[in-house]
Amino acid sequence: MRNAVITGASSGIGKALAIELATRGWNLALGARRMERLEQVARAAREAGGSAVAIRLDVTDTASIDAFWRQAEASLGEIDALISNAGRSALAPLVECSDEDLKADVVVNLLSHLWVAKR
Repeated sequence: MRNAVITGASSGIGKALAIELATRGWNLALGARRMERLEQVARAAREAGGSAVAIRLDVTDTASIDAFWRQAEASLGEIDALISNAGRSALAPLVECSDEDLKADVVVNLLSHLWVAKR
């Protein structure tokens, strides 16, 4: 069996990838902030034929990333694939975005992927 970690797994592309990999028999560690939705995805992945564990993850917090990796490796063992999928957008024209929104976009859409991958 192959083992994969998916961040941003509670919706969208992350959710779709979790279900698809589960149908192919992958073991999954799924991470996201919205635990209720993440648990639903993990349940759907298990129903699709894989095994899945939902682990709370805030990709903007390196302590949360470290805790996520510890739990993922404890659940799965050696990780074969990382799908670093978490993302966000201020969803407004650039001139209307606050500096805080732009900083948050950079942290989630760039730095978090580096932080997740380096651990």
